[in-house]
Amino acid sequence: MALTGYHRKHAVRLLRGGGKDDRSASRLRRRLYDDAVREALILLWEASDRICGKRLKPLIPMLVAAMERHGHLALDPAVRERLEVISAATIDRILAPVRR
Repeated sequence: MALTGYHRKHAVRLLRGGGKDDRSASRLRRRLYDDAVREALILLWEASDRICGKRLKPLIPMLVAAMERHGHLALDPAVRERLEVISAATIDRILAPVRR
């Protein structure tokens, strides 16, 4: 420590062979909600009078069924499944650019 000027913990990490911290590496994550889900979500959000994600989440199954019944929406089964499991926070995150 006196020779290099490193902090004690940093010197221990270097001696262990972990030169770069694994947590600092950026993760490449697969995008779960694609543009089809985003467009369907925007349509449902507009149909529900632009309510927040927390209130929109329980309405999604009813809105999808009603809009498909009346011919306003036609979804792939994969898109419908993703819309049913999406969280309220993710809804808000996806809709944030549209809200601005």
